[in-house]
Amino acid sequence: MTDKVSKTFCILPWIHLHSWPNGTAKLCCLSDFAGDVGDLTQETITEVQNNDTMKSIRKSLLKGERISFCKSCYKLEDAGIHKSWRRDFNKNFDHLIENRIKNTLEDGTLKDPKIYYMDFRFSNLCNLECRTCGGDLSSSIAARGGERSLADGQIDEYKKKGILSKSENIIAYSGAPKYDNYFNEEIKEQLHNVEQFYFAGGEPLLQPEHAQILKYLVDNKLFKKTLIYSTNATSFVYKKHDFFEDWKKFQAVNVIHSIDGHHKVLEYIRQNGIHDKIYPNLEKCIAQPNIKAEVCHVLSIYNAWEFFDFLEYIDHYIPKLNSFHLNFAFGEHNAIGILPNFAKKELFKKYEEQFETNESCKKFLLWHGEHEDKIVNFKEMVENQYAADEHNKIWEEFVSRTERWDKIYNKKLEEHIPWLADVIRRYESGQR
Repeated sequence: MTDKVSKTFCILPWIHLHSWPNGTAKLCCLSDFAGDVGDLTQETITEVQNNDTMKSIRKSLLKGERISFCKSCYKLEDAGIHKSWRRDFNKNFDHLIENRIKNTLEDGTLKDPKIYYMDFRFSNLCNLECRTCGGDLSSSIAARGGERSLADGQIDEYKKKGILSKSENIIAYSGAPKYDNYFNEEIKEQLHNVEQFYFAGGEPLLQPEHAQILKYLVDNKLFKKTLIYSTNATSFVYKKHDFFEDWKKFQAVNVIHSIDGHHKVLEYIRQNGIHDKIYPNLEKCIAQPNIKAEVCHVLSIYNAWEFFDFLEYIDHYIPKLNSFHLNFAFGEHNAIGILPNFAKKELFKKYEEQFETNESCKKFLLWHGEHEDKIVNFKEMVENQYAADEHNKIWEEFVSRTERWDKIYNKKLEEHIPWLADVIRRYESGQR
């Protein structure tokens, strides 16, 4: 069907909504920074799907026009990379395209708005304080306060919306007055339509909203669904209830383990994350016959030097995984591109050598070739991440933040990531 629609067409505005813990609705998770398409603290799901923004998006895509929300996919496609979210979702939901277009009025209104792919981040509830995260997505970070927590303006806004806990650390739009009880008849009806659920957070397996939805699906025997999780893998139990008992009833379950290293590197990046708890949980998922176990690794300033050690450590897992997602951290103070030039040169040299000699890397590229472009273009991407005039300022801010957080968390960078600690020492001694 995709060959009969426009070159810019994406099925997601017809079948999907993505939300953040504060209730802002997005076109998809890749369009986060392009702006909101609605507010689920003020609008119902149906109202968001047919508001002026969503109607305009549909009209433009049917005409073959490009829209600002979809820049991430266009960039990949323009570079000649075949895989993009737009193309993947068009393929996966091809069976819905004809029906959804037929049910679209001239002004972009959907006559019968339905959710077939749900990606709602119900709250920021999370048990970890990852260095690459912030209070918007981690209640533990918000509770600690300080520079990574919620800004005064956010606190005031969330209080006004009624979505902030009294302790001012948990953001949960499901508690907004608009809903009274988010788990209303509208959401229940949509649960019957949904073909794929994507649960993330915060930490989705800690969230009562996820447990409530899962119970509803089980009670109503709605097992012909695909459940997809992005989890920190610290626990698969909620209030003594083992999710494995539910998952084995479903048609398909994908568990994406967000793992950014092993042993000391992991425990440095992910405060409260314990290697000896996370990896056994990964092994448990791998052992389940109906679960597709995946790993998502975010390459950041903290683990870039250790990447190949990580690949060697998980070498024996790779053939057993359904997928291995490699992403890059772009957030200020997390990105590899803020490293001083001398450190980037050392990093580039290491990567060039490892591409040729590291057997685990060769296996990884062979097994999951779709990520080869990401790794091969590593040097160009890092070099162009930040302009020269802002580079040193961001780096020096990173150093100061690292020192402050090390004191808070009682960690020493040199004990966990010695190369990065050495880079800081050499920079402070004048090396550039």
